[in-house]
Amino acid sequence: MSQLRPEFRHTKSLKSDGWLTDGRLALGITIGLIIALCVWLASDLREIRISDLKASEAVPAVAAVLIAAVSLVISFLALREQSRMRQAGTDPVLIAHLDQHPDEPMLIEMRVSNVGAGAAMNVFVETERPNNADPSRLISRPFEAEVLQGQIPLKVILQGGSVAYSLGVGHQLLGEDPLEPFKVNLTYQDIEGNSYESQHGLNVVEFSARSASSPPITKIWRELEKITKVLKK
Repeated sequence: MSQLRPEFRHTKSLKSDGWLTDGRLALGITIGLIIALCVWLASDLREIRISDLKASEAVPAVAAVLIAAVSLVISFLALREQSRMRQAGTDPVLIAHLDQHPDEPMLIEMRVSNVGAGAAMNVFVETERPNNADPSRLISRPFEAEVLQGQIPLKVILQGGSVAYSLGVGHQLLGEDPLEPFKVNLTYQDIEGNSYESQHGLNVVEFSARSASSPPITKIWRELEKITKVLKK
């Protein structure tokens, strides 16, 4: 994969919708009318000598050109804003990041989350394996999974959705020899077929000072599990 500016999404390709969408046809007609008006005024001015040209005759022509130019600028700005609003409604933004498991904070996960406004389709996740990623300190060999090697795509990650992959327990990933930083490359599409890519740097050291206390709901569940075992005896 080509070198990317870390943490920022890049557009690989955009699907063209033609000139009949997003007001492009109206903008094209406006530009054509302005060009025709300028040509007509220029041809008329050639036939009139400067000495015969009165201010009262020149003002309407100049005003017409200025009004047409202002209309063109307004139309262009409106078209650009409409395109941005339309894109914002279907535009996914994926990020790869580390997080603690909500029920077991001791467990560190790698997540691919969709923080955009649309569904992400055909998501390819390519993870660079750290040099000291010893299987004994990891869970389920995450760096060897085909889906994290960019070989099998995730079909869809819905808006606000997230896909998690367990890496390992905090003290095993940190310790005296912390898991080396690694990069995750993401390639995906929106529902219109536009393609995007981004690169993210992950480092487990950021969790070295975080609390790993279990939430109250997890503690309650553990106590209920103990009670259930006692009752079964």
